[in-house]
Amino acid sequence: FTALTAMLAVPWALKFLWAPVVDALHDRGWSLRRMIMTAQSVMIACLVPLIGVDPVERLDLICVLLLLHAVAASTQDVAIDAWCISLAPPEEHGRINGWMQAGMLLGRSLLGGGALVMTAWIGSTSVVMVLCIALLLCLGVLWRVDEPAERGEPPGENAFARLTSGLTRF
Repeated sequence: FTALTAMLAVPWALKFLWAPVVDALHDRGWSLRRMIMTAQSVMIACLVPLIGVDPVERLDLICVLLLLHAVAASTQDVAIDAWCISLAPPEEHGRINGWMQAGMLLGRSLLGGGALVMTAWIGSTSVVMVLCIALLLCLGVLWRVDEPAERGEPPGENAFARLTSGLTRF
C-alpha cells in the first residue's frame, strides 16, 4: 500500500501542469464552477465502483480508480484556487488562502484519516458511500452558487458578495 500512497501523491505534485489546462478550458467557455463540478462528478464516478470491492482481490482496480480520483481532485483544487483568485480582492488573497489551506487540512483529516477510523466502525462499503455523499453535498452547494457575470470581471466586493450570497441561499 506504500506504492499506492506514493502513486496517489503524483497528481498533487504535478498539479502545476493542470493549471494551463484549466486556463485553456476557461478561455474556451468552460466556467470554473463547471470544471469543479465536473471534477467532483469524476471523483464520485471513481468511488462508486469501489463500493463493496475487496481490496486484496481487486487492488489493480482500486489503484486505477484512485489515481483517476486523485487527478480529478487535484484538477478541482486548481480550479477552486483560480475561482477564489478571480472573486477575491487582491488584498484578501493571503487571508483567503490561509482559510482554504485550513479547510483542506481539516477535510483531509476528516475524510482521509477519519475514513480509516470509520472503516473499523461501519465498514469500508459504508465509508465509500459517506465519501460519495460528502461529494454530492458539495455539488449541491456549487449548484446554488451564482457565477460572476462575465469572465475578466475585475475582482472586487461585488463578485465576492455574489459568491457568499449564493452560499447563504443554500
